[in-house]
Amino acid sequence: MTPRIPPLSDDRVDAQASAVFRQVERALGTIPNLHRALAHSPAALRAYQETTRHLAAGVLRIPFHRFLLID
Repeated sequence: MTPRIPPLSDDRVDAQASAVFRQVERALGTIPNLHRALAHSPAALRAYQETTRHLAAGVLRIPFHRFLLID
């Protein structure tokens, strides 16, 4: 199935997205297609990266929990 938002290759991302790609590749050993698709909007890619970083560290302020749906 063809993705609705095509993932960007390394040579098509801007400097900000490239920096995030390097961090992700160091951490995971690869760059997931989700990151490549989000790279169409560097702000969205940074926001996703920051959110996952905070979630991985277990650091969320109490008011933010209201926006999470936990089953």
